[in-house]
Amino acid sequence: MKELETEDVLSFKNFLTVEPDFLRVEPDEWQQIAEQFRNRRNLDHVLGALDGKHIAIKCPRNGGSLYYNYKGFHLLILMGLVDADYKFIWVDVGANGSASDATVFNNSELKDVVENHNIGFPEDAPLPNDNRISSWVMTPSLSGHGL
Repeated sequence: MKELETEDVLSFKNFLTVEPDFLRVEPDEWQQIAEQFRNRRNLDHVLGALDGKHIAIKCPRNGGSLYYNYKGFHLLILMGLVDADYKFIWVDVGANGSASDATVFNNSELKDVVENHNIGFPEDAPLPNDNRISSWVMTPSLSGHGL
């Protein structure tokens, strides 16, 4: 596995930095994403697949164990939300390697906008062949193999 140099990591993080309105997907666009999941993956009420990916790096100067993970090397975590075609809807990159996917998500802007209902998800609706109202979901990676 090729490790990224510290300078490469900083360039990578800057490259993937997005504007705050990156998550401003309109409700009809979310509906289109849900249709993609229904038609291509046979999944109803799904608005994205969320997963983290480890990116090996050389230990940053004074990084200590902050970027060191249980797999025995230093890394950054890229967490992404993708549509049914694996196109990124949202990306967070730069969490240290000692963090879990749950920790990265819990510290993300994505969690904030979902909890504050500022993301524009469609109104809750019943699942097919059901009259009970159901919320929309984000699922772990589609293939079980990660992003």
